[in-house]
Amino acid sequence: TTIVADITSADDITINDSVIISGNRILTSGGGVGNNISITGTINDTIAGTDTLTLTAVAGNVTLGDSVGTSAALNSLTITSTGVTTLNNSIITTGGDINLNGATNVQLASDVSLRSTTNNVLLYAVNGAFDLTVYAGTDITINALGGIGATNASHDISMTAAGGNINVNAGITSTGAVNLTTAVGNINLAANVIGNGDTFNAAGINDVTAIQNNSAGATTFNGATTLAANVTALNTLTFNGAVTLSTAARTVT
Repeated sequence: TTIVADITSADDITINDSVIISGNRILTSGGGVGNNISITGTINDTIAGTDTLTLTAVAGNVTLGDSVGTSAALNSLTITSTGVTTLNNSIITTGGDINLNGATNVQLASDVSLRSTTNNVLLYAVNGAFDLTVYAGTDITINALGGIGATNASHDISMTAAGGNINVNAGITSTGAVNLTTAVGNINLAANVIGNGDTFNAAGINDVTAIQNNSAGATTFNGATTLAANVTALNTLTFNGAVTLSTAARTVT
């Protein structure tokens, strides 16, 4: 199915097929609870990096049953829903963002990879007992009102920001390993990260502004670290780089 025009429905939008996006397209369901958007097949662009897709369900659910952009990446993907947003497999954009900041209840139905090759990845709340891999050409940002794994902890979590910062404004909880890496920017820890082995690899600074209490495992900071809050780990706590205390004395346990 090729979508060449916007779609607006007073009720559901259901596409039981793979989809090609032609042009910048907006799919809008009725907006109420039960007015859902579901696409069961893959979603790809006509020409990689050309077209955008916006899915707006308001209080309805959004379900993506398969990968997005694996054959021809969309320019950007934006989802707005206070219902359940279900993701599967890989989502790839190039030239624009993966914007899930308006998707307040994302559920992983499989191991999921989010990759914005040149731009940002914006997250609100993500849950599900699967692996989550995030790559951004610039920044990765977790909304302060959301978090990762707060109600259903993820397995392994890997986040890489190639050209910017990782902004952890809400907590991350994992039953596996958590690896955060920047190639040029900072890792800004404004919320706690819990995992069975946390590793922070900052090319800039590991900037700790919220108490870190990894009650599940070891924590390692690679690169320069600034501590404006206390840091505790269940197992080994390692700093491979200069440590600067900010604003007051700190406890490291």
